[in-house]
Amino acid sequence: MPIITAIATHLNDVDSGTYYDHEYFLVEIFTQNNDWIDDGYISYELFGTKPIGSEPLWVREITKDEFDGILETTNRWSRAFLLAFNKLDYLAVQEAKLELDAYSLGKIVFNFAYQVPLPQF
Repeated sequence: MPIITAIATHLNDVDSGTYYDHEYFLVEIFTQNNDWIDDGYISYELFGTKPIGSEPLWVREITKDEFDGILETTNRWSRAFLLAFNKLDYLAVQEAKLELDAYSLGKIVFNFAYQVPLPQF
């Protein structure tokens, strides 16, 4: 049974000026068996305040030659994907959860509802 490691970044939080018209996520996946990625065994859903998730408008792999020093993987064996979803309203963004479903292996839920508190001086 393969092992999948994944990291997700909500790009709207990183640069709201560039990523404003949709909800964008950078997902980095490492697995020893790339057939899981290439054969479509992985799917995604974005949840906001509603119990029904939405599927991505599109998913695109980012190739190594597209890395720019900001968008890159944490190791050279990982693969990176850019996901776009319909824009969430303000309240739904506060509850955003991205779900990665690896067929027959299980689901990984990335919870973006947690806000980093500002330092209090």
